[in-house]
Parts: sequence; C-alpha cells; structure tokens
Amino acid sequence: MAYAEMSSLTTNNIEIGFDAKEWIQIIRKKTNGNISVQVLPKAKQILEKYKHELPSICCFFIEGS
Repeated sequence: MAYAEMSSLTTNNIEIGFDAKEWIQIIRKKTNGNISVQVLPKAKQILEKYKHELPSICCFFIEGS
C-alpha cells in the first residue's frame, strides 16, 4: 500500500467481507482503483490493543539526506 493510502486510513476503511473477515477497503489515489487488504491476526491484535485508533503517519527529514 502506498504512502498516500496509508496516511489517509481510518477505521471507516475497515469492513467485514462476505467471508466474515475484516478487510481494509480503499480507493487508490493514483489509479482510482479499488484495493482490498485482509486484516491479518497480528494486525488485528495491534488494532484491538490500541482500541482501533490508527496513528497518524508523518515524515521526518534528516539534515544532509
């Protein structure tokens, strides 16, 4: 998943699929195509630990790089 999609994820992007599993559903900004990514058990544990509050993603620039 590209940075543009990762940085805009919210819990609204997590849906229950026809298979009764959780999926991240997004629309690619670059291509306007749909993407579905299954929420795997480890990711689900992390989401539950943090009460489904997704952290914001930010960038840090290192001087000289």
